[in-house]
Amino acid sequence: MFRKDGEIRQCNEGKFVYRMKEFDDPDYTLFELEVPKHLDTSELVVNINPHWLSVKVKNKLIQLKLNEEIIVS
Repeated sequence: MFRKDGEIRQCNEGKFVYRMKEFDDPDYTLFELEVPKHLDTSELVVNINPHWLSVKVKNKLIQLKLNEEIIVS
């Protein structure tokens, strides 16, 4: 998850299609990830942090560093 220097390692191991949209209102950021249609939810692990997000789909990791800190609640 992290590089040797402590920074978040960005990756898209499953070559998933995703969209990230930041709105004019800084309270909202939208992240959409395309996953297989009949994916069982037990094969999906989502982890959202103030500075990065990660989603593991069938043991394939997509991890993105966010431009600004977000509220995760």
